[in-house]
Amino acid sequence: MKCNAIRLQKSILAVSYIYLALPVVLFFTGWCRWQFGIPLAAAVVCAVGLCLREHVRTDSPFLDTDTAVYHAGYRQWGKILLILGFVLAWTWLSGVGGYAWQNTDHPIRNQIFQLLMEETWPVVKEPDAAAGPRALIYYLGYWLPAAGIGKLCGPKAGWAAQYVWAVTGILLMYALLCLYRKKLSVWPLLVIIWFSGPDAAGMLLRSPEKFRILDTLSLDEWFGYYQFSSMTTQLFWVFNQAVPAWVLCMLVFLGEKPKNLVFVSSLAVLTSTFPFAGLVPFVLYFMVIRCVYKQTDVSKGGRQFICGKSRITGGRQFLTAEAGICLRDSVSLQNLAGTAVAAASLLYLAGNGSVEGSFPAIRSGKVMILLSGLGAAILTGIALAAGSGRIKRAAAHPYGKYVWKLSAAALGILA
Repeated sequence: MKCNAIRLQKSILAVSYIYLALPVVLFFTGWCRWQFGIPLAAAVVCAVGLCLREHVRTDSPFLDTDTAVYHAGYRQWGKILLILGFVLAWTWLSGVGGYAWQNTDHPIRNQIFQLLMEETWPVVKEPDAAAGPRALIYYLGYWLPAAGIGKLCGPKAGWAAQYVWAVTGILLMYALLCLYRKKLSVWPLLVIIWFSGPDAAGMLLRSPEKFRILDTLSLDEWFGYYQFSSMTTQLFWVFNQAVPAWVLCMLVFLGEKPKNLVFVSSLAVLTSTFPFAGLVPFVLYFMVIRCVYKQTDVSKGGRQFICGKSRITGGRQFLTAEAGICLRDSVSLQNLAGTAVAAASLLYLAGNGSVEGSFPAIRSGKVMILLSGLGAAILTGIALAAGSGRIKRAAAHPYGKYVWKLSAAALGILA
């Protein structure tokens, strides 16, 4: 039973990585020139294996060998069937796959999915002779696996695959949550489905006279473009960005390793672009804080930081030696692959007309070369610092130590 439990945990974790990585692999092989696409796709596949190995070789919040934990929850088929039924019904009612009523956000997504099934990849259309050919540039990663099935087996199979893909993502999200809690429960899923977002509070505080329980007014209109939508609202309106982001959030917030964080986050650029942008500060924070606490040891004298052969006591101190260790623990082959994936994905999305309108400077080739050089310089510096395992203190400046402490505090580290 212990072996079966461990095998199940590893399978859930591996399928979660594959779920996030498969759209990226399909994009690189189906949309990019083979000289670039094949190496990038191979890097993604290898990085997935390295991410899983990182959890197997070290302590992981998603893997637990305690048989007592799984003895009580092993083969709880009633709960499993109940969870599956709730997820199937929830996704069915959302309109994903076209089996139920769809709101006004679905038609444009349906057209994109139809294009992906009918046209050759990459999708390039020529609306008129004057405008010339136009490429489809969108965060389309969610649809690629289902669209591939639609190309091979017909449109009906493609629409069914889109529904199955959403159900799979939701089940993986909830399975990761159960792995972290070390317990199989149904009530957290009910909270996820039925709990409202903070938009209700915003509407009550800003426009209480408009708040009606039985009304057509959407609660998310309380503050213009800013919304705090519930998960049901996200599934019913922006499922293509929401579902992959949920799987990523489970990994990021519940204990993903620093050596994997950059890579797994980069997989969301093509599927969940806006959630990816919102997760960047959290990813940076968790990379630093988890490296810091990895170097700690709890003893009678309080928390102690261990660095090499020396032991430094006296509260939560963050010294330059620990910074070097944290940096070294964050740099990995999979994270370096993640920077390449993110760069290629963002370069593709930069061709979107709305991006060019928002950032006119991106049209300049010199600016792109400058940004690429700056990114290469940053990566080179990180690699050199990680290789040395330390960062030298800038003591020449009289206020150097205060700058260091403020920088550490800005990253969420208590100096």
